[in-house]
Amino acid sequence: MLKEIFQKIASETENYLLLKGLGTKVKIGDSALRSSSKNMIILAMQDYGIDPMLKNHPPPIDGDRSGPNYAHLLSFYLLPVSEKYENRLDLLEAIVELFEAKPFFQLEINDEEYELSISMKTSSAADYQQFWLAREQASQPVVFYQARVSSL
Repeated sequence: MLKEIFQKIASETENYLLLKGLGTKVKIGDSALRSSSKNMIILAMQDYGIDPMLKNHPPPIDGDRSGPNYAHLLSFYLLPVSEKYENRLDLLEAIVELFEAKPFFQLEINDEEYELSISMKTSSAADYQQFWLAREQASQPVVFYQARVSSL
């Protein structure tokens, strides 16, 4: 399911960037940093877990559920890569606009329907510093999001 979630986020992001006139590819995973491409967005996971209680969602109205009632919780980041700093900022701005305008996506996996809900992850300056220290790289524009994927 994770593969499909990230493919959906990547395709929605690429489609939105095309509409904005920013034809940039979204590459999934940290390994994309080693790519020779200098104009892309890296999409990679930070954390993953399952919320078995769906604490923030009401139970099904009819009470009849044919499968487990849970949600996948994940956090991820989007890192614009470009030789020009201004291009990175344009890409970052477009990403933020996308998820502000369209925070929900429908996802179909193995004939099952899911809802993907995306919101910006609250991060402190220390979180950003830790992120770049762990990668042993200079700080650059990056945005962190969290997503909940629940059954429909």
